[in-house]
Amino acid sequence: MGVNMIDFELENNYLQGVENVLKKIVDKNNSQIEIFNDDYKKSHIDYMDKTTESETRKFLSAHLKQLESSIEYLQNENYRYAKIKYSPYFAKINLTENCENLCYYIGTKNITNYRDEFSVIDWRTPICSLFYNSSLGKTSYIAPMGKIDVTLKSKRQFKIENAKLIDYYDIDSNYCDDMLRDSLNATSTPYMKNIVSTIQSEQDKIIRENQYTSVVVNGIAGSGKTSIGMHRIAYLLYLDRENLTSKNVLIISPNKLFTEYISHLLPELGEENVTTLNIVTIFNNQMKDIGFAREKSILIDDLIAGNELRYSECTTKYGYQFFEKLQNFLSKYNSTDKIIDDIKISNKTLSPEIIKNYYFCPNQMDIKKSIEVTADRITNEFFYQKTNTAQSKIKEQLVSYFYKKVFSDSIIDIYKKFLDLNHLSKNIYDKNDIRFEDMPALLYIKSKLYGIEQNNFIKQIFVDEMQDYDAISIALIKEIFPQANFTMVGDYDQNLIFSESNEKAIGATFNNAKFYNLTTNYRSTSNISKFAYKIVGKTYCSNFIRNGKEPQIIESFNFEENIKQLKAQIKTLQSKYERIAIICKSNEEVKKYAKYLTNCYTLTENKTQIEISKPILTSVFYAKGLEFDAIILPDVSNKNYNSTIDKHILYVACTRALQQLNIYYVGQKSPLIEFAETK
Repeated sequence: MGVNMIDFELENNYLQGVENVLKKIVDKNNSQIEIFNDDYKKSHIDYMDKTTESETRKFLSAHLKQLESSIEYLQNENYRYAKIKYSPYFAKINLTENCENLCYYIGTKNITNYRDEFSVIDWRTPICSLFYNSSLGKTSYIAPMGKIDVTLKSKRQFKIENAKLIDYYDIDSNYCDDMLRDSLNATSTPYMKNIVSTIQSEQDKIIRENQYTSVVVNGIAGSGKTSIGMHRIAYLLYLDRENLTSKNVLIISPNKLFTEYISHLLPELGEENVTTLNIVTIFNNQMKDIGFAREKSILIDDLIAGNELRYSECTTKYGYQFFEKLQNFLSKYNSTDKIIDDIKISNKTLSPEIIKNYYFCPNQMDIKKSIEVTADRITNEFFYQKTNTAQSKIKEQLVSYFYKKVFSDSIIDIYKKFLDLNHLSKNIYDKNDIRFEDMPALLYIKSKLYGIEQNNFIKQIFVDEMQDYDAISIALIKEIFPQANFTMVGDYDQNLIFSESNEKAIGATFNNAKFYNLTTNYRSTSNISKFAYKIVGKTYCSNFIRNGKEPQIIESFNFEENIKQLKAQIKTLQSKYERIAIICKSNEEVKKYAKYLTNCYTLTENKTQIEISKPILTSVFYAKGLEFDAIILPDVSNKNYNSTIDKHILYVACTRALQQLNIYYVGQKSPLIEFAETK
């Protein structure tokens, strides 16, 4: 153990004391719940009594609702205390502030004793940043009242299991590598785990970044970027309870599987879950008068199948230059040249020349604003003697004139003119639905021509897989949620479609954005990380080393042998690991292997159960963001993986593995892994 036994005994006594405090809190809550339940039963009887007077019934109705709320709150509190019962804290700091010696134990939730003293403080409390970010000696932290200077005397990490103190480690500037490795070597779980006990300094700085700053994180696979985003939500909810609730927060998720994967984390951190939507749902809600867009998975399958024309055009539509061209096109479309008809209003005829003379700000892309301001100008100039009601009707007539006589083209037709001008295909439909890659531009045209519904209620948004968003989508998200600050995380090497970074688009949209890079993979072993980086032509370097098995490359002479090898490998891995995944390149390949690997659970968009004992068979698209103890790639042959998009698909697949990676190929192996020796 290597610890001072007297200290160990003192720490053990403190742990038992905290356990007693927790028991008393829960017992007190249960007693109060009983009182409230009794009150509720009696009040409900009175409420249902027909002889009860009307005013009394109103009072009782409000009282019953208050009791329901109080009971629910106490039950939730007891649930949260039950979650931390067996490990109420994970660290301790000793410091001197204004000549006063202070000691704080740090956990996932505040625990106060009967004297209202903190036995444990929440990790999100400002002073806890000392544990994550400061070395011993003179240092400081930022509190609501400003910078606080302190002397940090000691930092201690605890290993507590089943309410028993197993070990502790005194540390200086960095985490105890042994504890971090223990955490990372543990088997994976179906749902995202909280990382509060092992948050690294570079991660904590992002989590605690100013609430009014939009944060952009480009992190390699396994760097904890998604966890950082989720913990930042929990931190912001704790920081500003009066102005920010879970109802003011939105997560923009890549798919339903990811939504399920993260669903347990916020409640585990003591917060209510927040609304989670994908980008297609958000945009389709705005496009009801244009058409409905298809899910991204359909696009990915088509590109993987080798649709080169669509791939080329998607790459164009993703880029910032395409966005700039669309903006320029709309500015030119907002021209007074199309004003050629008179308009007769209230016995007064306005000629095209008069209308042009009062037209507001032509040759800029906000057509809706030009129309509305022009209607105001003309009304104020020629109809100022009319009543307010009459003026409102006149403005409506003027607006109607512009949309019927001047800007009468449909959104679809305007977009097709733009595509034709740029020598791009005008085929924007898949089975009567709008293609995923054409959805953003169509909605952007609508926003400038007619405007779109804005949500001013959402104040914080977390966007995962930010690298997958085109420049127009990024601008639209900000336009739909104008009051929100954003936390955006992603990995440009995991972009399955586009080679161009959207960093320029993000910078242009979010003027206050702060950019961070994370370069250490805490998920996979160093062996797997190095292998995956070679696939994308990079060298993996990190100060944190976690060694493991080298990825295994195995040849299959034919498909029949491939199936036999896979079944045998799955059986071997099941004896070692809890969570295993066979990751295919596409949904078509998943269907192909599902016929033979019948003991696997096929994970797709419509099957969101991720807590399952069977090995999981899925595609790269649905595996993004997830992690498994061991990964099998069934056929990384030269026929299956040979293009630029394949390179990124393979990188994503490999970096899902925590401990072991086994790669099979039928015939000749892919040139993307030519550097690796076959077993």
